[in-house]
Formats: sequence, C-alpha cells, structure tokens
Amino acid sequence: DEALSQLLQRAMESSSIQPLNLAQLRGLLGEAGTLGSHDARSVHVRYNLLRGLSALVANDVLPFVDVQRLRSAPHGRLLLACRQFLLPELRDSSLRDAMERTSNSGEESLHLDRALALQCRDAGTVDTAGDLTIFGQAARQAVRWPSKVLRSQAPPFRVRYRDEPGQDSGGVYRDFLDTIADELMSPQLQVLIRSPNQTANIGEHRDAWLLNPALDVSPGSQGRRMLHFLGQIMGVCLRRGDVLPLCLSQVVWKGLLCEELGEDDLASFDLAAVENVRQWGRLGPLGIDRDTFCSFFEDLRFVATDSAEQERELVDRGRQLSVSFEQAPRFAKLMLQMRLEESR
Repeated sequence: DEALSQLLQRAMESSSIQPLNLAQLRGLLGEAGTLGSHDARSVHVRYNLLRGLSALVANDVLPFVDVQRLRSAPHGRLLLACRQFLLPELRDSSLRDAMERTSNSGEESLHLDRALALQCRDAGTVDTAGDLTIFGQAARQAVRWPSKVLRSQAPPFRVRYRDEPGQDSGGVYRDFLDTIADELMSPQLQVLIRSPNQTANIGEHRDAWLLNPALDVSPGSQGRRMLHFLGQIMGVCLRRGDVLPLCLSQVVWKGLLCEELGEDDLASFDLAAVENVRQWGRLGPLGIDRDTFCSFFEDLRFVATDSAEQERELVDRGRQLSVSFEQAPRFAKLMLQMRLEESR
C-alpha cells in the first residue's frame, strides 16, 4: 500500500488523470509491469479498493468529525490508524480545502542586520537570546505580527537588510529561507541538535537533526519564541509551496502528525540506544541469566540519557532505584518511551 501510494503521488505530480484505468496503471508501472510481487491487474484491484475507502472517508466521515480531536474518540483513533490507506488525492485535497478556508492577505517587513549575523557566525557565538542570527532577529520581529498575515498566498513578508540597497522581488525572500535553514542546522542556534547517529557517524539518516530536548520552552522564553517562529515559517512554506531546506529526523515529522513511534524510529536517530533497548528487553534470548546480569549491571538505575546528553529519571526517584533482572524489560520500555518523547 505504501509503494502504491508513492506511485500515485508521483502520477499526481505529473498528471491530473483520475481515476486510473488498468492501461494507465500499466503505464505507470513501466516495463516491469509489477509493483513488488504484484502484477498490474492485482495492483489495479487494490487501487480501486483504496479509492472506495477514500471516497467513503471523504463523503461520509470527514464532514462530520473534528479532525483536531480525532484521538479523543475510538472512531477517530481508528481513522488515524487507517490513514496510510487513504489515497494521496484525498489527503492533498483535504489540505487544500483547509488552506483555502483559512486563507488571508497582508504583508509585513523584516529589517535584518546581516553583518551582525556574520559576526556571530565568525566568532562561533551561540545565539541563546535569539537576537544575533538572521533567524533570531526575524523571530523577535515576528512576535508583533497578526497571525492572519502568515496565511497569505503571496509572500507574507518582505526582507530588507541593513545597509544593503535593493527591493525584495522574491530572490531575497528565498535567500532568507536558505539562510535560516543553515543557521538552524548549525551550533549557532539551540533549537535543533545533531542526532546521535550524526554525531557518532553510525546508522541511517546521519544528516538528520532533532528538536533540542534541552531547549527552554517555558512561557515567555526565547526558546519558545524561536520554536514558534519555526512552526510559522513551516506553515508559510506549506501554504505557498516554498522550500525550507531543513533535514529533520523522521521522529519530528511523525511527532507533528501524532503518529505512533517505535523501535525503528529510535534506530533512525540513535542506533546505539535502540540496541541497548533491545538488549534490556530480551535478556533471555541473548543468554543473559540473573547471575550474569547482576555481575555486569549492578549499577544500573532507572535513568537514561537523552539526545542532549541530559540524564533523565524514568520513574520517581529513579536515580536511587536499582534495576533488577526481572525489571529489565520494564526499564527497556521506559527508556524507549522517554527517547521517543524527549522533545515533545
């Protein structure tokens, strides 16, 4: 189903032909004429089944539910669990409808000091206050903007740099997006951090960045202001089709979508941690008995380290509680949960 969804997504980007008949589907499948181990005819049957499901959801479910509260009811959770079976045309049309209903107009201006940002970069300064980098300066100014401005289909703001002549006709705006992405994926800002896989150069997705679990996001904090602005910029790009070239871990995107997370997601950003989780959860199959466990792990406590190298208690008074042989699977489960939710 995932491969079929990706195939249909590519078809939608190059053509608006819907629905697809068998001949058109064969054309999409190419010379092989198959999708995995399935031939064109069986793929077409599955396609029509998913089309029927998508039509049912579109006509008889979505008009009667609040999509923001789906997790609060059993039928909503069931719908979320089935969303990977919904065709791209339904997901895309629902998003377009929501954006059109909330569209607005307006324009603001950003007055930025590029020289100040370059000095910050060259000096290796960490912009903890969010007033030196281009991103930090912009986030501070955007606090005063009415939210409706960011729902514009036109560029919601023009960018002007101090002591730099010229008008923003689009190029300066795009350069701004590239610049703030570079700053976010650097030591200059603390909004994002390198994944443990990237730091250790192991596993997959070594270029991915994570939300910083050590960032102070308390009300009124600089971290909360900058994180809020990042969300606003992502929303602007989603509405307009602009590109914000950030390389974020899959756990960030799945977290935004409230999707279920598991061991594979932890492995995507911290392979070493997931190997530990699997070890604690499967002592028997690994041949680790009680005596061996007590010999090697007598100092193990109910604490674990997150991606920002902060030690976190997994239970109340976890630093004082030893992990017994029988409690190892529970320790593994708690560690996995903490790591997957460390930035929420």
